Amino acid sequence: MALYCLPSFAFAAGTNFMNLYQFRYYSDTYNVPLRNLNVAFVVLQLFLFVGDPLLGWYTDTAQTRFGRRRPFIAIFGPLLMLIVFLGMYPIVDSSQLILTIWFGASYMLNNLVTLLYLSPYQALGIELTLDSRERNKLFGVTQTLYQLGVVVSTALPEALVYWASSRREVYMWFGAGAGVVGVATMLTLVFSVKERSDFSVETPTPLIPGMIRTLQNPAFGTLLITITFLNCQPYYLVILPYWVKYSLELDSFWQAAIMTTYMTGAFVFIPFWTWLAARVGKKRTYLLSM
Repeated sequence: MALYCLPSFAFAAGTNFMNLYQFRYYSDTYNVPLRNLNVAFVVLQLFLFVGDPLLGWYTDTAQTRFGRRRPFIAIFGPLLMLIVFLGMYPIVDSSQLILTIWFGASYMLNNLVTLLYLSPYQALGIELTLDSRERNKLFGVTQTLYQLGVVVSTALPEALVYWASSRREVYMWFGAGAGVVGVATMLTLVFSVKERSDFSVETPTPLIPGMIRTLQNPAFGTLLITITFLNCQPYYLVILPYWVKYSLELDSFWQAAIMTTYMTGAFVFIPFWTWLAARVGKKRTYLLSM
């Protein structure tokens, strides 16, 4: 089961790198107007409002002779790493319109492909063991590697920009490095870890009845509220680099230092949350952490 945990590091390094720095990179380095980026961002959110439930349902009900989860990981994991690389290293930069389209396309594909990869990946982890203690350890290690990837992708690119002359070149090499590690660990997982046959579903639940059944679950309301607040964090992270650079007027080194300090908090507290979940249960721990 240790091989299951490894892709989370590169996944977090790549997606956090793009989510944290892409807005400011396009606006500051390529002079794309923020209004263009915001329009692309809003259009994407409207699309995801409809697309996310459909894609989530599809990944959970698809059946192939190679399994329910591993084909999605094998296809969309490497594709996601490629999207991160191209999103942070635009190969066409001839005009603001082209760059706006490039930004919008890469940002949209990043979110869509993340769902197509992440939903099966997380479901596979749940299905690997029926023992609650083993699951706690499995997801504790996975989350530790994830947060380590977040810390590295926050600190390293901006620290390297401080010493290097070209932000574009630094971002290219960081995106490529995260991509290589990601593809290697994802494909290792696919070919080394087997799915449990007892989790196979003969007749998948249709989309609408499945949504109605979910909404009738009393616990879903609490989960929906906490997830809604949790999903506000990425928008704060978009603003954070602007605040550090323009409000605090700090260079790249100190930008990296401040944002890394913020990100390190989650990494440091993972052992505590894992320990607490084993003592008082996952639900109470989850609500307390929210």
